[in-house]
Amino acid sequence: MTLEELQTELNGLIHQTCTFKRIAGNSIIIYFFGEPGDDSVIGVFVDPSWRYQKNGRIILGSYDLQIDEEDFDSKEACEERFHHLCSLTDGITGAELISCAIDLESSDINMEFSGGQVVRNFANSGFEDKHWTYRNLQKKLTAYVSQLGVAVAAAIEESRAADLLRRLSAKRIRKNRES
Repeated sequence: MTLEELQTELNGLIHQTCTFKRIAGNSIIIYFFGEPGDDSVIGVFVDPSWRYQKNGRIILGSYDLQIDEEDFDSKEACEERFHHLCSLTDGITGAELISCAIDLESSDINMEFSGGQVVRNFANSGFEDKHWTYRNLQKKLTAYVSQLGVAVAAAIEESRAADLLRRLSAKRIRKNRES
């Protein structure tokens, strides 16, 4: 899959509503057509570094979610702060995706939602092989995206299976030669 093909896939989400949003660690996951676990759900998993903007102002970035329990008086206070920070992005749920663009040089993704909201991913490493992920459960499609390009899970599994078959075949050939 190319970035252009993935962009076409993402274009199908334009004018769709974000049905669920989750922050896991310091990654943000944006769902369309359902919630996690639904068969029809499409999700965009944005790994750090990313930021959430509203009306041109940065509201929250993935770095802001790197909080340490040791900096708080209690575990509860730390969790309360984390949940407060996560809630700053709650406006995405129920918002319409207005545009979604992949930068063809860096593979960064920029998702613009109604209400002047933007989620923007930007590469912070030249070596990472996953900055964000597109998952379409109905199509059984998972695409991992970085500045290195797009890797499709099915292709990765096929490659692993082919590698395993080559190794088994080579092992069988060696065994036959030894006999």
